[in-house]
This record gives sequence, C-alpha cells and structure tokens, in this order.
Amino acid sequence: MVKTVINFIFILTIASGCVQENMSTNEEINSFLKSYFNALEKNDIESMVELSVDKRFSSKDEQKENYLSMDTKIKKIKLIELDKKSNSEYEALISFTDEKYYEITLPIIKKGNKWMAVVGNDL
Repeated sequence: MVKTVINFIFILTIASGCVQENMSTNEEINSFLKSYFNALEKNDIESMVELSVDKRFSSKDEQKENYLSMDTKIKKIKLIELDKKSNSEYEALISFTDEKYYEITLPIIKKGNKWMAVVGNDL
C-alpha cells in the first residue's frame, strides 16, 4: 500500500512538471505575442524587426528600411487560437484591422532562446 502511494505521488510529480513546463512555454509565447502586437499597433519599427523573421528580405537592415516606408496602420490585434506544431514551432491564428478585417495564421518559431514571428510567407 505504501509503495502504491509513493508510486502515485511520483507519477503526479512528473505529470505536474510536464504541465508546468507547458504552461511556461505558453506564457512565454503569450508574452512574446503581447510585445509583438504592441509593436505592430504602435508602429515600433525597431521592435517589429527584432521580434520577426521576414522572409521577403535578405537582411534586418533591408527589412527595417522597407518597414519604414510602409504606411499601414494595424489595429485591434487579437489572438484567436494558438496551435503547437513542435516544441519550437507554433501557429497563432490572429485577427486585426487596417482598413479591412483580417484573420491570418502567424507562424512562431524559437530561434536560440527567443520566440520570433515569421512573416512574408504568403506574399
């Protein structure tokens, strides 16, 4: 009986560690998305470049130069759903408006110890 209780406690400890790790990752991603959404809404070019990988450009300097010339005002960004693809890849279904309403899937990847939005895939 004592051995069964000890095994049960051991299993619960392992399971709670897995849940805690998953919650931490979700919290990291939600924090990242909050920062990225704030950068987009405030048109904070430096942060937008730092927090994203834009496949349309070959360098961060080119990315920044092009972002500076854009005249889009993104507003009302909301996370609709977050889908885990792997430990280092997620997809966020988000909505936002500029002059129209959009719903898009935003890939999120972990590069080193940093989460990044991947943009420019569909363009």
